[in-house]
Amino acid sequence: MKKNETPPVPEDLLNLIPRNTENLCVVGKGAGQLLKSFSSFSSCVQGQEFLSGSDFLSGGIRDLDGLALLSGEEKTDFPALFKEAKKSLKPKGALILQIPNPFCFGTLESTDTRLESLPAKIQNWHSSLRKEAEKNGFHIDRQRWPGVKEPNGNNRLTRETRGLPKFVMDSLHAPLLYLRFLMYKPEPLHFQAQVLKPVGGVNDVRITEPLAALATLPGVTAAISRNIPGKPVMDVERKIMILHRPILSLDNSLDAIKILREQGYLILTEFDDHYSPWPGIEQNSFLSFAGVHAVQTTTPTLAEVLKEFNPEIGIFPNQLAALPDEEEKTPAEKVRVFFGALNREKDWAPLIPALNSMLKEIGSRIEFEIVFDQTFFKALETDQKNFTPQCPYDVYKSKLAGADIALMPLQDTLFNRMKSDLKFVEAAGFGAVPVASPVVYENCDPSGDFSILCKQPDDFANAIRKLVMDRGKLQKMQERARHYVRDNRLLCAHLAHRQNWYEDLLKRRAELDQALERRLKAIIP
Repeated sequence: MKKNETPPVPEDLLNLIPRNTENLCVVGKGAGQLLKSFSSFSSCVQGQEFLSGSDFLSGGIRDLDGLALLSGEEKTDFPALFKEAKKSLKPKGALILQIPNPFCFGTLESTDTRLESLPAKIQNWHSSLRKEAEKNGFHIDRQRWPGVKEPNGNNRLTRETRGLPKFVMDSLHAPLLYLRFLMYKPEPLHFQAQVLKPVGGVNDVRITEPLAALATLPGVTAAISRNIPGKPVMDVERKIMILHRPILSLDNSLDAIKILREQGYLILTEFDDHYSPWPGIEQNSFLSFAGVHAVQTTTPTLAEVLKEFNPEIGIFPNQLAALPDEEEKTPAEKVRVFFGALNREKDWAPLIPALNSMLKEIGSRIEFEIVFDQTFFKALETDQKNFTPQCPYDVYKSKLAGADIALMPLQDTLFNRMKSDLKFVEAAGFGAVPVASPVVYENCDPSGDFSILCKQPDDFANAIRKLVMDRGKLQKMQERARHYVRDNRLLCAHLAHRQNWYEDLLKRRAELDQALERRLKAIIP
């Protein structure tokens, strides 16, 4: 971190604020930074900030979805805080506390503290806090010990803490304590997801980020693994298993489906492409779709195809979990063109002659950033280019963040028509003007406010040339692209749709399980 740079808001703290929060008040040092960080998730959040608890207590703030108190050096007046929070919050609002941990090893006086007495002292302190909360109708919903610091070189702690309970060890090693309080008890819901080996960020956008957002909601937990667990990860009645792009087989998958049904899981398949490249799906009687309770996908077009095998379809277009920080985009002398995709040679090959001709004309003004596709990298006749092989999604996004233009050609094929507009949304969110084929992408920006649709191969080179020659127009389109994602394609704004669909399926689980049994009998007489 650079000198005088504000430290980032801890992820543990951000994740205690439910992502569907629209009216958030933050009190204490760092309130502005927390509001700014949370607003990257939501375009509709209304934020208020106070520098001290006394300012807030005298403010008469009402109808909050979330209240976060960032306690500093001053002693927290818990009785007054809980009384005012009860007045300020909606019935289902959340109270989040960040408070100094009085039992962290760094604050303990070695001369007057006996470590063997700590379990009782910590339990009494927490019990007192819970009782004070309960007087006003609050209960602790979640608790985190962030920023754990190992007591390096403290031989006394190392020697005398052996064998102490985990909650004591957590307390000794954490300088802060995060707590979330609610005035109601939500019904628990657990998501378990089986994912494939991460490739190109598909896991992140379709599984990891949506589940992480859902897991910020009261009562919701989530876990992700590469395998289907042999027993429930969480002992809760309502649980959902999401299988990401599975190829279920009649020989090997039926037992797993049976076990999940017996354990009470609602079983879903998440699939966001046409199934044709995976012949094993059809060879196994489309068990990947018919052998689960419901299917979730990205587009109405793909949903119509999948309804042939399972009538229960949820449509969740791709969204970004957060809007990237505009301040991180640094202007450059050259216009940076981004291309990042797998298995697209048939799509970009017709563009190469015109692109190379354009590079001969204005190549000194352009720099290409290529991710994944080395063949495309080699085909470009310029030394103003960089290549990154297959990489983690965070690296992919960091490369896209530096781009001004994103190149995304797609030939008009059955498989391509079933694709989602993920790359278009990613580019727009990161402020890179999409230069794209009308296939898939034409519905995102029909009036051409922040993108250029190209019907012929030469159109791509011409579009890039125009944007390079008119930097003012390029910058205006970049700004409009970010606004489009901010207003339409942020995950939190669509969270209620996901949650409502899952809740509806859970209510109908017995009915859906009977329908699943009928489909299985039709496949396996």
